[in-house]
Amino acid sequence: STLPSEIGSLKSLVELDLESNFFTGSIPTELFQLTRLETLYMYDNILSGEVSPFFSQLEKLSILDLDTNYFSGTISSEIGNCRNLTEFYLHDNEIIGQLPESLSNLTRLKVLDVSLNYLNSTIIDGIGTLANLEILRLDNNYRIDDDGNVESIGIYGSIPDLIGNLSYL
Repeated sequence: STLPSEIGSLKSLVELDLESNFFTGSIPTELFQLTRLETLYMYDNILSGEVSPFFSQLEKLSILDLDTNYFSGTISSEIGNCRNLTEFYLHDNEIIGQLPESLSNLTRLKVLDVSLNYLNSTIIDGIGTLANLEILRLDNNYRIDDDGNVESIGIYGSIPDLIGNLSYL
């Protein structure tokens, strides 16, 4: 089933855990009215559509877990406005494009997992400024079509020198 729009009326909600269900469709825009939300677990569902830029409205959000769904499109640069984010999981979706430079604004980030997508990007220089980063997963970001042709080459290029400053990594 889909997530009901009435979810937006739960104004005092701090944590929402909807993991491992069979929710389908996109995330209702009403969810972004939950301004007290700190933790959002939506992994292991059948959710689809783009990862909304409206996540930036959830200023208290510290954990965002959208793993193992069917989200597509790019990672919005608006994600860089989620300044309290400490864990961002987007593993095993259908995300394409570049890593946004705005990820470097997430100075509290400890976990960034964008593995198992179809990213076609270099590692952004700003990743080396994320002093609290403990886990960085960029693996398996390539796509091969049914005929065996490579459609996305994944993460490529050199590793930024600043990554050596990440003492927790």
